[in-house]
Amino acid sequence: MLDVTNVSTYYGQIEAVKDVSISIKSGEIISIIGNNGAGKTTLINTISGLIKPKKGSITFNGVEITTSTVNKIVNLGIVQVPEGREVFSSLTVKENLELGAYSRYKKESKEDISESLEDIYMLFPILKMREKQVAGTLSGGEQQMLAIGRGLMSKPKLMLLDEPSLGLAPLVVEEVFETVKKLNKSGTTFIIVEQNAFTALKYSERAYIFELGKVVLQGNSRDLLNDPKIEESFLGKKAIKIKSGGYDA
Repeated sequence: MLDVTNVSTYYGQIEAVKDVSISIKSGEIISIIGNNGAGKTTLINTISGLIKPKKGSITFNGVEITTSTVNKIVNLGIVQVPEGREVFSSLTVKENLELGAYSRYKKESKEDISESLEDIYMLFPILKMREKQVAGTLSGGEQQMLAIGRGLMSKPKLMLLDEPSLGLAPLVVEEVFETVKKLNKSGTTFIIVEQNAFTALKYSERAYIFELGKVVLQGNSRDLLNDPKIEESFLGKKAIKIKSGGYDA
């Protein structure tokens, strides 16, 4: 579905992503894990067209998108939910969701878009209750649901989630990831960028570990979850105890 091949991305003279190659098949959930500044967000910004790579290539369903505009990439079926949600804080919940379907308005009927809106409300009932509320007044968890819902309104094939757990309470994080799992079963493919390594590995099938702009390790998420190096570098003692039954997961 998506092939990123030997991609290098720069900010001025600084190489933030260094000769990175990743691939994802349709129907997968993969996670990209690493500490702050490891190049995770830069990579997905490159995939979504917000930044152009200096080297390498990116193809999506057989179409090269390395130098494509953001609009073309969205129309092909790739949508990014940015770090920090970035909802339109002065607009209502419903207005935010309707803007998510912007690329569909010339191609589909109002009835189709209204049907998608109702699907989002079924997925996130709290958004239906808040549909006339200004988005900036929502809780962090509600804003994350809104950001995901807004992305889903474009009917993506591949969704890029950047730090979906950031600033959220553990129970809300679990609710968000359970929703991702449900959407995945319905056909949406996911790349999840996360510093919360334990949760990312728990919900993904495969993972890439980033350090200083490079992929230093990759593999099956379950195997990585049990890798002593990953435990030491990213999970910490608490997560190890959770896995062994010392805490309630």
